[in-house]
Amino acid sequence: PSNDPDHVSQKRSSGTYGFNYSSIVLTMMLRVKTLNFVSLLLIAAKVKYFPLFLDDAGLSASQIGFLLGVGGVAQLIATPIWGALADWTKRPSVILGVSLTMWAVVLQSFQLQWLLRYPLLCICAYAATCAFEGAVSLIDVVTLSALKKSGGGESY
Repeated sequence: PSNDPDHVSQKRSSGTYGFNYSSIVLTMMLRVKTLNFVSLLLIAAKVKYFPLFLDDAGLSASQIGFLLGVGGVAQLIATPIWGALADWTKRPSVILGVSLTMWAVVLQSFQLQWLLRYPLLCICAYAATCAFEGAVSLIDVVTLSALKKSGGGESY
């Protein structure tokens, strides 16, 4: 019978196409939680190790302070731009990937010794912070979107 409670719960969990909906939700939420964990890990690494890297590169304390202060300005400018781009394309996960890729490329540029001149380092630090701050805000958008799709409510 179609009104049998066991039949209805089995239909809900297996979906209309025969795959297990709950395993898809668990997989999606595991990906979202992993993404959040990695983003918080990267924030902690940026806060703790970037000043040490700059000190090792031979910068003075005032130069390091200036480069770390660039983050607030970059956040004010970059976050709305990344958000508007994600809204315009209606693909926040793709824009998140672009942001993270840009951040990784800029971070790799710190390996180049000629880049350790202070003006170039300021430009690269600003670009890295712009990319990273965009990624941080888009991670929240992607998390809430995945949560909404999973029917998980307002928290996870």
